[in-house]
This record gives sequence, C-alpha cells and structure tokens, in this order.
Amino acid sequence: MIPNNAFTTTPIVSAFLPPKDEPYQPLTSKSRGGVALNDASEGRDYQNWVVSYDGSDILVAPQGGATVFTLAVAGVLSVSLAFDNNMNVILAWMDSVGAKLYWFDNVSYVTTPFSATSCRVTIDDVRDFYNANSDVIFAYTYAGTLHWRQQRDQYATEYTVGSTTGLLQKVGLNQLNRLQFQLL
Repeated sequence: MIPNNAFTTTPIVSAFLPPKDEPYQPLTSKSRGGVALNDASEGRDYQNWVVSYDGSDILVAPQGGATVFTLAVAGVLSVSLAFDNNMNVILAWMDSVGAKLYWFDNVSYVTTPFSATSCRVTIDDVRDFYNANSDVIFAYTYAGTLHWRQQRDQYATEYTVGSTTGLLQKVGLNQLNRLQFQLL
C-alpha cells in the first residue's frame, strides 16, 4: 500500500532488490512469489518466478522449473508478472494497441485494457510482516505521464506519479525498501 496514495516529493533512490535488479528484457521478467500458484502458505517471498513470451503464449514458471500457467495472447511486446496475496497470477503486457492487465477480481480472471505506451506490474512489498498492507501495483506511462493503479481499488482509480518522457522498464522494491520506478 502506498501511504496516502502519494510518493515522497524527493525520491529515495537505491538499487533494486533481486530479482528486479536484473537487466530489463521486454519479453521475460522475474518476480518474487510463493511456493506454488494459489498457495501462499510460505508467503510471497519464497522463490523467484519467471514470466516469458514465446511468440504465442505468456508462460509462467518457478525459476528453474516447469511452466505451470499459460495464457494464449497474440502480439505481446513486453510482459511482467506479480502475484496477489493468494498467489493468483497477475500479468501486465503491451501489444500494438496498448496495455493489458490480467488479474483475479475475487470471482474470476479478467483482462482489462488500458491506454498506455509502457507498463509493468509488481508487488509493492513481499515481506511477510507487511502482507496485510501490501498491494499489487500496475504502473504505466501514457501521454507523457507516469501513472499507477492498485489492486485494492480493483485497478479502477488512476493515480499520477509525475511527468516523464521515458518508457517504464522496471518497478519494484529497492534496497531501502521503497517502491521505485525505472524509466528509459
């Protein structure tokens, strides 16, 4: 949860925590997550998970493991992954039309389109003690501005970070335990 739905006026910048510290690759991304899909018994800081795009499907697997989730999607240009408190998959991707967010809305999975030029999704804080307050953050750029939405609002409310001329490459927790954005 972002306190008061606002960021500090002076950014507190540091290196990203693993695995967000790895170089940006548009068609593969890593996220911290639990022991298995739909199994949050070990929290969401148990292991790294990998999302990738193979030209026709978005694939999700524990790092070094077999694919456990597949979503058929055409024309993906970039993809990212997060998990909600129940270890449901949340995907954000860009295609030639804009951004798409695939998420569980308490009843079923839905895909919500957004006008955007770049997007990423992340858990704001995976540490177990923060679980009740943590949230999934969908961040995106559009019309020269960096925006974000959060799962607790069912992604219905748009918040603004500020102006940018860049494209969003990364969003995640940094070494000072602050949510941080990286723009190209």
